[in-house]
Amino acid sequence: MRDEAMYERIAGVVTAAGRPLRARDVCDELGMPDAAKFTEAMRPKLKRLVADGVLAQLEPGVFTAVGAAS
Repeated sequence: MRDEAMYERIAGVVTAAGRPLRARDVCDELGMPDAAKFTEAMRPKLKRLVADGVLAQLEPGVFTAVGAAS
């Protein structure tokens, strides 16, 4: 079962940024430690939000809110 609250926080961070973000940027905004394991764990969450139609992937590794993609 996925942690819906975490996915909502991630989507909120990307939406509030107003610019495309990478997984590392999202981790920074969420206050996660600067370690590769956190960045690597964030990527599939971001891709899941893309599959759900919440986020858009502009290019490999770069995510933005739906509607902000251009």
